[in-house]
Amino acid sequence: MKAEFNFRASSTTYGQIVGHTSIEHPNAELVIKEFLEIIDNNFSDYASLKEHYKAKDKLGERLYEDEGKQSRTYNRERNKLHKTLFDGLEDCLNKTNIKYKTAFH
Repeated sequence: MKAEFNFRASSTTYGQIVGHTSIEHPNAELVIKEFLEIIDNNFSDYASLKEHYKAKDKLGERLYEDEGKQSRTYNRERNKLHKTLFDGLEDCLNKTNIKYKTAFH
């Protein structure tokens, strides 16, 4: 019997990180737990973007986030949050020697 665990975090505006490991990896339990904790600990920080978010412009056109139509402040703050999150996830996988790939915009 073989078991593997896949790691993936992605954002349409920032990029993604994808990795996998055998459940028999000596650090599997540690990295699974830490990967999820990093996401959980950083996710609530995204609530700070709410004050900068606008659903529509003055003409009633929808301001899509992934098209960069939000304010500069919104985009700048979101990118900082993404960087913090993705850097933490990469550090987690690096220190436990889990192989992964990244693709950033």
